[in-house]
Amino acid sequence: MELNVAQLLKEPTGSTREVHVDETICFTGNEDCHHIEGDAKLIRVPKGILVRGHFDTESQLMCSRCLSTFAFPFAFEVDDEFYPALDIVTGEPVAEPDNSTSFSIDEHHILDLRELFRQSALLGVPMKPLCRPDCLGLCPICGTDLNRGTCDCSSHSKTQFAAALENLKSTRKMG
Repeated sequence: MELNVAQLLKEPTGSTREVHVDETICFTGNEDCHHIEGDAKLIRVPKGILVRGHFDTESQLMCSRCLSTFAFPFAFEVDDEFYPALDIVTGEPVAEPDNSTSFSIDEHHILDLRELFRQSALLGVPMKPLCRPDCLGLCPICGTDLNRGTCDCSSHSKTQFAAALENLKSTRKMG
């Protein structure tokens, strides 16, 4: 999402704009698209524009236990400053801030929220996503999705596992 902020850059510190976002943004080609909805406040600060907002989105994730794909809705907050590439009054280039990870407003005074949304959305996705908290996963022997049913090898392997534990317990008691 691109916003022309030339007028806001001409206004005094503390000036604000409210922006409603309701669109689908693709981060890497058409493979990683998110419908993002929410509200942001653009605040003129001495060196640029501060963007603060709350957004809702949904990601298609793969369960780390059963490998099924599922929709994962989540919300994220943004609170980041954007710095202009050119001074709005003189048109002269502005020195980049010391923080190399800062966001910039291009030479046409366009503030692009896509990279901010991409980074925030990545941080909102769990490292080991689960389709549901009680996901049983796959049978380690035959690969059957245990959420959909049982398999013969799962009871056999449980019996072997229980026997191995009993054997371990009895050898510890002896020693």
